[in-house]
Amino acid sequence: MSILYYLATKVKGPHLLFPTESRGFVEEVWIERTVTRVAGSWNAPPIVDAIDFTVNQDILLTGIGLYTAHRYTGYAAVVEILQSTKHLFKKNLDVTNTGDDHQIKVSVDEPVFLKAGVLYSVVVVSSGTIGHYGKPCAPVCTKGEVTFSFSKNHQSYKTDDVCGQIPRLYFRF
Repeated sequence: MSILYYLATKVKGPHLLFPTESRGFVEEVWIERTVTRVAGSWNAPPIVDAIDFTVNQDILLTGIGLYTAHRYTGYAAVVEILQSTKHLFKKNLDVTNTGDDHQIKVSVDEPVFLKAGVLYSVVVVSSGTIGHYGKPCAPVCTKGEVTFSFSKNHQSYKTDDVCGQIPRLYFRF
């Protein structure tokens, strides 16, 4: 009854049998690896774009930015987050062309806990031509007190710490 009462009236008080204060969730932020976006096709499929990274603080990874497709053909992609060989997240998706150089956000189903100092990888295997890429990209990005350090992944065809796909990572503190 008290839950229905609160939902209907939004009246707080000691008579409620549950807390009504915020749990302190921090809003989602992101780091932007790209300094400049370059238009034009990015490789011929299939393409493995991957980047390794570490963070200096424990965070929750909530999403990955990808560039849209080249022209209007679109591309299919498999996005993975790995810790060594352990899969933390995997998603198949179709990426369309938005007509501009903006990115799409690939949200993770559940936030992925990333521990400070541990090496993680974002791997994207695409089966079509991507319409943009970042050049140059920053090998070190800081947002607030969180610093991401990027390095080339051995699987990656062209993406590395200073150029390529995977322009943005979304997270919460």
